[in-house]
Amino acid sequence: MRIVCLGDRESLSFPGSIARCGLRVLRVKFPTLSESTLVLSMDSNLQETLNHLQVEIDALESDKTALLLRLESLDSSLFHLRAKYGTIKNRTALIGILPNEILAKIFELGRESNTPTGRQHFEVLVSHVITAWREVAITTPSLWNILEIAPSKSSRMLATYVARAKACSLIVRFDFMQEVWVPDQSVWDVILSTVDWWCSLEIFAGRNDAALYATLAHLEPVRASLLEEIAVSRGSSMHTIEISAPVPLHGFRNSPRSFQGGAPRLAKLHLEGSYLASNWPPLTHLSTLFLHELRRSTRPSWTRFRDLLTSSLQLSRLSIHGDVVSGKPPSNFEINLPQLRSLRIRGTTPLGNRVSDLLLTISAPSLDSLTLYDMISSDLQPFLSGFQLLTSLASLTLYWPNFTPNTYIQLFETMPSIQRLTLMDRRPGDFLSLLGNPFRGPSDFLCAQLKDFGLYPPTAPSGSIEDMVNNRATHAPLRLLRLGSGLSLPGVRVLLFNLSPPQWPMWSEQL
Repeated sequence: MRIVCLGDRESLSFPGSIARCGLRVLRVKFPTLSESTLVLSMDSNLQETLNHLQVEIDALESDKTALLLRLESLDSSLFHLRAKYGTIKNRTALIGILPNEILAKIFELGRESNTPTGRQHFEVLVSHVITAWREVAITTPSLWNILEIAPSKSSRMLATYVARAKACSLIVRFDFMQEVWVPDQSVWDVILSTVDWWCSLEIFAGRNDAALYATLAHLEPVRASLLEEIAVSRGSSMHTIEISAPVPLHGFRNSPRSFQGGAPRLAKLHLEGSYLASNWPPLTHLSTLFLHELRRSTRPSWTRFRDLLTSSLQLSRLSIHGDVVSGKPPSNFEINLPQLRSLRIRGTTPLGNRVSDLLLTISAPSLDSLTLYDMISSDLQPFLSGFQLLTSLASLTLYWPNFTPNTYIQLFETMPSIQRLTLMDRRPGDFLSLLGNPFRGPSDFLCAQLKDFGLYPPTAPSGSIEDMVNNRATHAPLRLLRLGSGLSLPGVRVLLFNLSPPQWPMWSEQL
């Protein structure tokens, strides 16, 4: 056996045991190469390989970049094509073929579902559904003409509403119900620039008087040439925040008059709480006035109260809820309201005999409609004792009265021309009996000229209603019943109960 070793002499060194084994060693000698020569040869080959690989990598990276750019372009084209496809497909839906004018009207009706505490209002939501709806929504000025001034409404959002409302008349609402908060200057900069377009101003004051007076102070110097309605309401929400410490008013409380520049078209004024006439412009064109539970310390005297009511010769609707005047009227005191057509008086506990005081002092020769809400017999006794005839009165509404039969008889004697009567009473049996039976002679019925009678709720036995109608058929026949029942009576139309005339202004009718 031979072992061939490649290397120089010194490298061929074997242990003696190899020789003893009888192995034969063959030495072969090669020329000697230096280490530097070997390294240079190796580096040259590797660098060439690396350069080749780098070229391939760069080529692939370039191809990848080109492909990514192409993919991005394809994604963009695909997005726009899908949007266009969706838009065209949406127009094939039934609602998609509606004319824009009808769609805009639907959007306006949908806006009525907005609530003061709603996070997203309808007009905003509907403008983010599809492109076609957005185009209709943002180009419908009447969809954006309600400016709600609240902590959640930024000046930027209000400016967007103003821009989209264009020259449409604006309804401006200040909401101070939930937080002790006043608008900052950026908000005032937006809304005061639009005052020439205001048609209605509503302030929900809550318990934050500071915010109210600050608002009135900002409105003091301006002129609102198109403003027709002002309503200041004190909310009764359980979530209203109680102010534990007074908020600085910076002299706002003594502001002499809001809209000192004038509000020549102001026709409706609703004042609730502690806010009365001294803060408002001349009321020479006022047609509707609603006074609601003025605080004891701010109730006007009867003379000032008369000045308020007679400041306009056009006052035709007056609504009084609770006590709004201080003390008893002077003797022979009269408030002459020649154009007054409708008078509403509500409240027993805070009002008491004030009902009689008002009915005895107000002279309204054209009064056509009277509404009395939550009255008891003693409330009307001074008026009934004075026996002031209301000969022009044709319509009477009684909400939840607590009257004796004698009170009813005396009341209707003072109103001999009643033709329309609406009664809200959960136990109307005694009244129906009184209405259906003559009380002096066989042809002498209560409300002899009555033609239209409404009863709510319709809980009375149908027999009582039929007897009343039949008993009056000969001498004092009814022509219309508003009951909501399925009665069918000869000579009488029976309709569903409806409260007419409609609610005005901002007085919730709790049926």
